[in-house]
Amino acid sequence: MRLYGGSFLVNQMKINIASKNFFFNIRYNRQMKPMLTLLTRLNLIRRYFFINTSYIRIFPNWVGERSTLKKVRFFQKNPPLNLTLRSLKILNTHTFNSLIILSTPRGLITHKEALRFRTGGLLVCLLL
Repeated sequence: MRLYGGSFLVNQMKINIASKNFFFNIRYNRQMKPMLTLLTRLNLIRRYFFINTSYIRIFPNWVGERSTLKKVRFFQKNPPLNLTLRSLKILNTHTFNSLIILSTPRGLITHKEALRFRTGGLLVCLLL
């Protein structure tokens, strides 16, 4: 089973948010780039910058004393779980407070964007 590149990033975010760190540094690889841009677009990360070529500093988003990232569940199965457009429509009615991140031909997108683009994809993680 291969580990998705963004899972290390999100797991480090969960650890540092639980420790209430204002920022944290992690080793960067190219597989993290799509997850970094998606988390920045979803406003879960305020900003990030490169310390040098192999490390980045990430600033998670905080609202007062609380983090905007509550719970993350990764789905890494072999074979991966494929969600069709019809299953996304059903999930959209039952999971209105959470975000489903999918890997599609358009890259990493949320289930709401996938419904707008009328496409399905492989389930990467669930942000509750």
